[in-house]
Parts: sequence; C-alpha cells; structure tokens
Amino acid sequence: MDKISVSVRIRPLNRDEECSGESWRVSDNTIIYKASSSQNAISYCLDNVFGPEADTTTVYEKTAKDTVLSVIQGFNGTLFAYGQTSSGKTHTMRGATGEGIVPRSVRDIFAKIETVAGREYLLRVSYMEIYNEQIRDLLRPSKCQLQVHEDPYRGVYVSGLHEEIVSSADQVLQLMESGELNRHVGETNMNLRSSRSHTIFRMVVESREYVPAADADAQDQTCDAVMVSTLNLVDLAGSERVRKTGAEGARLKEGVHINKSLSVLGTVINKLSEGGDKLGYIPYRDSKLTRILQPALGGNARTSVIACITPSSLHADETKGTLQFACRAKCVTNSACQNEVISDTAIMKRQTFEIAELRQKLREVNEGYEEEKQQNQQKILQLSEEHCEKVKRQNEMQALQAKIENLSRMLLIGISDPNAQQDGKYAPSPTKNKESRRVTWCPDVRRRKGPPIPLQDLSNQQMDFKSCETSCRDLSTTDKRDFGLPPPFGNLNSSFEAEEDYASENRARPPQQPVPAIEEQLDMWEEAESTSEMRAEAPRQAMAAIKKQADLWAVAESASKRKSELLKNSVHALQEDLASWTEPESESEIQVEMLQQQIQSLTEQLQQAETHISSLEDKVIPQEVPLQ
Repeated sequence: MDKISVSVRIRPLNRDEECSGESWRVSDNTIIYKASSSQNAISYCLDNVFGPEADTTTVYEKTAKDTVLSVIQGFNGTLFAYGQTSSGKTHTMRGATGEGIVPRSVRDIFAKIETVAGREYLLRVSYMEIYNEQIRDLLRPSKCQLQVHEDPYRGVYVSGLHEEIVSSADQVLQLMESGELNRHVGETNMNLRSSRSHTIFRMVVESREYVPAADADAQDQTCDAVMVSTLNLVDLAGSERVRKTGAEGARLKEGVHINKSLSVLGTVINKLSEGGDKLGYIPYRDSKLTRILQPALGGNARTSVIACITPSSLHADETKGTLQFACRAKCVTNSACQNEVISDTAIMKRQTFEIAELRQKLREVNEGYEEEKQQNQQKILQLSEEHCEKVKRQNEMQALQAKIENLSRMLLIGISDPNAQQDGKYAPSPTKNKESRRVTWCPDVRRRKGPPIPLQDLSNQQMDFKSCETSCRDLSTTDKRDFGLPPPFGNLNSSFEAEEDYASENRARPPQQPVPAIEEQLDMWEEAESTSEMRAEAPRQAMAAIKKQADLWAVAESASKRKSELLKNSVHALQEDLASWTEPESESEIQVEMLQQQIQSLTEQLQQAETHISSLEDKVIPQEVPLQ
C-alpha cells in the first residue's frame, strides 16, 4: 500500500502581483498563511514544500524520480501538476528550456534501461489532450473524439490512439515537440499562453528476459513472461475565474469544461481520502480525465502530485483551494504491484521450470532426510543397547542384593533364634548341647544305692516286723532315686523343672548381634554355602533323632506301667497284712500308722505317675519338622 506523494511548489511573484505582496510563508514542509492571527493560523503540512528559489532539478529529484524509475521494474506511475491558471504547472512539467520534469523523466528512463543487463525493452509513446471533454490525438491531429475503454488485460485505454515505438530519448522529445504544436493554448488576462486543455503524455514500457539466439538451452529455460508498465505525465489546465481571466466566447466555454473536469477530480480525491471502498460509488466516469487516470487514483499505480501555487495575496482563495486539494490527495492510498503479461505457453513453461526446481529441492531434502533418518536409527539402536545393558546390570545388582540379604538373614536368624520362621520356612536350628537336653529316665539298677528288695519279701507274712519298719523308715527318708523299687516319679518332676529352666534360659538369652558389615558377609559367602548344605541335612537327622526318642518314650511308658502294677500289688499286700493283725501292740500301731502314711504317699505317687503317663502318651507322637 502506497500513499500518494504530494508536494507544493511556490512560484515567484510577477510584476502585477508585486504590489499586493505575499501572504504565505514556508517552514520546512509546512506552509502557513500570514494574514491569519497567531491563534487561528492556517497551516498545511505536506511531503515537500519548495519555495520560489527552488529549481526544477530539485523538485524532480525529490518528488518524481522514484516514481519514474519504478516503471522500469514493472510498476505503473503517474505524475501530474495541479493548480490555478498561471501558477507554473506547464513550466514545472515542460520547462522553459526543455529542463522540466517530462524531459528529465524520459532521459532517466533510457539511462536506466542501458544499465539493466539480461532484459530487452520495447517502448511505445502516445500524446493526447482532453479539450472540451473530447479526446484528441496530438501525434495524429486528425483523430478526434476518441473513446475510453476498459479491458481485463490492458486496463483503461483510449481506443484508436496512435502509439509510436521509440528507441531513444531524443526521439521521444521530438515527438513531444510535434505534439505540443497541436495543443490548444490561448491568451487570457492572467496568462499570455494559457493551456486550454489537459494533456497526457503516456509511455508504455515492455520488457522480457533477454536470451541470445545462439544459446538454445537458455531459450528453452526462459518462460517468455513480459512485464508491461505505463507512465502518465499529465499537465492539467488551471482552474480559473471569469472575473479574473476576462474570458468570453470560446475561452469561456473552454474554462467551463476545464473547471468541470477539475471539480470531478476534486470530488474523486475527496471520496478516496474519506475511504472510497467503504462509501461505495466513486464518480470516475463523470469526466474523461478521471476516467483515464482511474488506475492512478486509488488503483494500481504509484502517483505523485505537484501542487503549484502563487504567494500573492490577490489569489489567496485559489491558493487555499489548491492546498486543500493537496492535503486530501495526501490521504489517498494506492495498491501498486508489478504488471506481468504471460501467455498460456509461457505459463506452462514457467510451471515446468518451477516443478523441476521443486523436484530438485525435494530430492535434496529427501537425501538429507534419509541421512538424518539413518543417523537417528543408529542413535536409537545405540540407546536401546545402552538401556538393555543398564537394565541387565540393575537386575544383576538386584539379584545379588537379594541373595546377600537372604544369606544375611539366614546367618542372623540361624545364630540368634533357633525357632525363627523366615519367608514361611523354618530356619535350621543349631544342635543342642548335651548339657541342655532333657534328662529322661529308664530302668537302671545301677542308679539304685541299696540292694533291690524283692516283692515277694514284702508279701511274706514271716517278715520281721522291725526289719520292715526299718525298711519303711529308710524308704521315706532316702532319695527318691535310691528307692529299691523302680525309680519313683519324683525324677520326672525334676525333668520337667529342667525343661522349664532351659526354656527360660533360651528366652532370657539375648540374640547374637548381626554381622555389622556386608563386606564381612560377602567374605563368609563360601563358608555360608557349605554351612547351608550342612543345615539342610540337620532336619533329617533331627527327624531320625525324634523317631528314636519316640521309641524310647514307648519303652519308658511300658516300664512305667509295669512299675505301677508292682506298686499296686505292694499296696494290696500291705493292706492284707494290716487286716490280719487283730491285736496290735502300741509299737505295732505306730508302725501301722507309718505304713498307712507310706501307703497314702505311694497312692499319691501312683496318681502322679498315671497323670504323667497320660501326658507322655501325647508327647510320644513325633511332630514333623519342615525341611529347609
């Protein structure tokens, strides 16, 4: 989006205006009206403001040169001077000695073309005027009343307008001189040579890529696209007042048409400055001038406007109108773009080249992608192997740690608690010392101190009573284990007490402290493995020992039963002896009482023996020891 470039050029005062003085002053790019008060000063800020001392070269360099040279690049361009009559428009565009904007533009275009390499150009020029709203060809004066048409490819054009192919700047300037002779000019009170029509000098620039004829390969690679751009150099007739110009007759009619076309131009500029796309209709067709310049007014072109004014106080109102037009034109936005004309064949050729380039780029991208893909796959494989190795090492470390912990528990539990349970299994118990084993009794004559007393002697009625008394007394005072009969049952009580003492010692015994360091456990690895094999054999040996002990319990039970029967028989014999005595003496009574006490004591022992035998029957059945 490009804004219209607007500049103001102030011409010097002439002899008729010197007496009135100047009413405008310039400050940088701002022009201020002097006659207004300081509080209500009227000022206009534009792109460039040139005072009377500025020459045409400076004006061209700052306002028109960029727009002119953009035509070589394929952009449309338009230059026109606007202002009241006798304000210096023709002087600015044409120049007094051929040094105006139009001659400079032509020379710069050809100079620029010579510096461009690789392209060939074709230039065509035409020259027309709009006189009384009729289009007339200045290069062919016989062609009048030409019509304006619009084409999707060519845009807005004048039908039947002669175009001359040119090859040099001098040729163009000669054509302009010949056309200038056919232009309508006249004399008024304000100007001796006043323009009575609007003139438009149009130059069409066509260019394409240059390929030598001998280079066949290069010709095949060209797409034959042609850039077409148009440069319009417009010299407008100035607005005028009949009161000041004194026009009559034909001059008056010319002034009416001039003012009408300029009025339509101002309306179009005003609409565009306020947002023409939003407001809708813009009256381009109300005038031939606006219709031909339609692409330059809010369209596809770069446009520069030079507003020419006079500083005289006599024309202050006309100057204000010109400056207002310039300020509105400064707000108009154009959409300039390169104009390229291309045939179907050229389009096909260009697309073929583009497809080939895209395929080449795609091939390069694919090659790079394949290389990158292979590299990524190698990286993925390497990372996978590293991950597998890492997982394997972790599993090995976990297995080793679990094994170490298992062996540590086996060592600690086996040493500290013989009855501890580990993971649902019983740890092997260490072998008990012989000193802590329970002492069982069995018939053994070697443990009796005295000679055995035969049972038949107890039942013999001829037995000496004193000797019996002595025997009974000895029987009550001697150690239970020294009794002549089978070992009494008091020995069993002592065995029970020994077992309870052993259990209390084991409960009170503190567990052995665990091995303080894992390194020491690792050092004991080989020893632990051999120990674990020995411990695995220990439960089997324990089972065999328990079975053997059960057999001993069975033998002891049978012996206890036989002893209990002997005791019963002894008691029965004593009772019969007591019944046979009818008149005991005092001593015998005492002995009888002692015998009764002994009998009562034996009865209690018999009951204890039966109770113990029943408990032994429960203990005789061996318990299964789980193997580890």
